[in-house]
Amino acid sequence: MGHDSAPPDTRISQPTVRANVFISTDEATAAGAKGGASVHLKLASEVCKIYKNPLSVSIGLVKGKALKFMELEIVDVSYGGLGVGRLEGRVVFVPYTVTGDRVTVEIVTGKKNYLFARAVGIDKPSPWRVNPLCPYFGVCGGCQLAHVAYRHQLVVKQKQVKEIFQRLGKIPDVWVEDTLPSPQEWHYRCKMEFHAGSGEAGRRVLGMQRARSHEIVEIERCLLAHESINRALEEARKEGFFGRITFWAEDNGRAPFIRRTVKGETFLVPRGAFFQANMYLVDTLVDIVLSLSAIEGTGLVIDAYCGVGLFSVFLARQASKVLGIEINREAAKMAQRQGQFEVIHGDVYAVLRHLSKEIMNKVEVLVVDPPRVGLKRNVLMALSEIRPKKIVYVSCNPSTMARDSLSLSQMGYRLTRLIPIDMFPQTAHIEVVGRWDLVN
Repeated sequence: MGHDSAPPDTRISQPTVRANVFISTDEATAAGAKGGASVHLKLASEVCKIYKNPLSVSIGLVKGKALKFMELEIVDVSYGGLGVGRLEGRVVFVPYTVTGDRVTVEIVTGKKNYLFARAVGIDKPSPWRVNPLCPYFGVCGGCQLAHVAYRHQLVVKQKQVKEIFQRLGKIPDVWVEDTLPSPQEWHYRCKMEFHAGSGEAGRRVLGMQRARSHEIVEIERCLLAHESINRALEEARKEGFFGRITFWAEDNGRAPFIRRTVKGETFLVPRGAFFQANMYLVDTLVDIVLSLSAIEGTGLVIDAYCGVGLFSVFLARQASKVLGIEINREAAKMAQRQGQFEVIHGDVYAVLRHLSKEIMNKVEVLVVDPPRVGLKRNVLMALSEIRPKKIVYVSCNPSTMARDSLSLSQMGYRLTRLIPIDMFPQTAHIEVVGRWDLVN
């Protein structure tokens, strides 16, 4: 379930005990000496008018802040990882909760149709709740689902993809395949960014930023990172770096590129270029793209946003000709070094727009793996002119993918496969691969 604005700071340390339930206002604080218990009763009455029948509400005074506490049952998990409860027609978003939790929450803020809350006590834990392994969970902004049993994370993400495509892609009967699990639930990331800055009393800290904050949480060891990154992080503490620092797994820090091996093929990745983060699922991702491409004839395959050629190398083994397009100059150079396909350095739209009619008519498969923002409108316009028989779309943002799916359907394409891949266990992020066939 989506929402239009970023949630407020609702982080918690894992609540394990039931909290007192109360409401406090500045007005009550000011009037307390005069009205005593009558002020409390008046506030209780107002709360009951607003919430009609909250499961439990009582009143107290806490530092003059307006606080509303109540019990809530979590009935879903939204895209983004927030637990979802419902209260008198309004949705309540509660981070670090999961379907089946019964929690005491503090209402933090809200709009007409939804509220944001933080859990202050777990009255009855969900059967899918687990104790998070990470000591920084709930403080660091890196994970959102580490409190959810991994098998259920896969179910949650499948359901979220389905709802997103129903809502944004306008496909009410969309079929979403089971989420493919990661072989490694922890220590799977081959690239991570950390932040170095000044903490209390000017002390240098190195770690991750808090959720929706620039404050740095000092991290000694990240459970998402490959252990070689954690070793590099330990060494970096001895240096005087400030700002953002990027670490790659199994990197000596001296070469201008990172060496990665996928399905027996070696790729050289410039430090500033993109490469898939889950080093244990890249082979599977390539296999899915090849399978969905289902190259049959002698037509052209275009790999837009090809990076260092991750898909192009393997597509070239099946297709008569592959054309890769990449805007990052250094990545395009590394892709060209593979020597098995043609690479054009440039903007995807600019390259597609200048394809000759003869080449356009030969495009059998178009593979796209765009940034999180999805396909630009001008790129979609170019696709409407090229009209490849099949489009294979790889995305780390199902919302923009679903939006683009609606545009593709209006061009005469039908979604035939939709596969979530859990490239990011313990987090709310979802990788999705889909295939669209030209039917009209």
